[in-house]
Amino acid sequence: MSHLLHPKIDNVQVGPSPQWLRAKIESVGIRSINNIVDISNFVMLELGQPTHAFDADKLKGGINVRLAREGEKFLALDGKTYSLKPDNLVVADQERAVGIAGVMGGEETGDGIDQKHSARERYFLPASVRRTARNLNLPSDASYRFRTRSRSGKMVLRASPARDRTDS
Repeated sequence: MSHLLHPKIDNVQVGPSPQWLRAKIESVGIRSINNIVDISNFVMLELGQPTHAFDADKLKGGINVRLAREGEKFLALDGKTYSLKPDNLVVADQERAVGIAGVMGGEETGDGIDQKHSARERYFLPASVRRTARNLNLPSDASYRFRTRSRSGKMVLRASPARDRTDS
């Protein structure tokens, strides 16, 4: 089971994070990337709910959750290409996988400096995330939190914190 809420945030301005945000995430060992990535990490730390922001302009159509195709390749944010298996859950647009569900986003649709619109992923079944992260030997902060603390019951309440804080 998975839940994919992907509110689209328009008129996004990617840039450096405010000092308070950099200080918060760096105090727990997370490197500051930019305001969009950093606020996603902050929400993950604050609520125990990982999110991933996609550059919506780089998506081909809407996003959905599906199983990987046999032999499908995926270039992750860590710069490595992974060979996916049919039991790996992915977030995909109409053409390709854009994220390994609950584990790591893709390089091709990650937040860029020219980004104007953002879409976000939300909740995946912890057992699926654990299995995929283990099979791909791809541990991440997101997969750890999905496996250990994520709760689907508060998804509607959690859909807005990143959107509400990006303007600060």
